[in-house]
Amino acid sequence: LQMNQLDPTSALEFAHRLQEAHFGEGRDLNRAETYKAVCEEYGFPSLDLDAIEQATDQMPSVNAAFERAARMGVRSFPTCIAVSEDGATGNPLQTVYQPESFVQAFEDAVSALHIT
Repeated sequence: LQMNQLDPTSALEFAHRLQEAHFGEGRDLNRAETYKAVCEEYGFPSLDLDAIEQATDQMPSVNAAFERAARMGVRSFPTCIAVSEDGATGNPLQTVYQPESFVQAFEDAVSALHIT
């Protein structure tokens, strides 16, 4: 949420880098140090680390993000959603652990949105 407010053009890349840090490197997304390291490593704006550590799903901004995700069909994390340039979204791809299955599901979602 913070990155989207600080630098909306970097928010998607930032989210991607967080996923890599968590799933590829085993970094803990519940620790503010993870966010600080990703920002420093990739040149993203600095985040308010105190706000990250104090965030709960009871906070309006966090709750709103979870509600938005739920409206988009997100039922588990991680979830991948193909988004077209005009903002249309495909069906969410819930957690898929087999690379071949994921690639096929993603290609199907992109095809359904007529994204090339």
